Amino acid sequence: MPVVEFTRFVLARERAEELVVARAEMVKEFADHRRGFLAAYLFRVGDQEWIDLTIWETEADANAAMVHEHTSSSFFGLIEGILGQERGTLVSGLLGESGCL
Repeated sequence: MPVVEFTRFVLARERAEELVVARAEMVKEFADHRRGFLAAYLFRVGDQEWIDLTIWETEADANAAMVHEHTSSSFFGLIEGILGQERGTLVSGLLGESGCL
């Protein structure tokens, strides 16, 4: 079953555009080089709060990605503070016409 990672974090308003660019680079790197990467979504949920959601094929794939994640992307260097992190197993979802869950 797919594994979903949620990270809620804080970012300074003026760095939002920089974050979106760094996130796109990181997602491309995941798609090209991380086994089991299925999808990633970034949500802005407040003036300075964001949620990063990443979906992996298995728990092992998610764990393996964590080893490289923090050193391979400028995305993480932009984050001012982590408000929470969780991981869960995807038990239900819909696949729409766009190919997104």
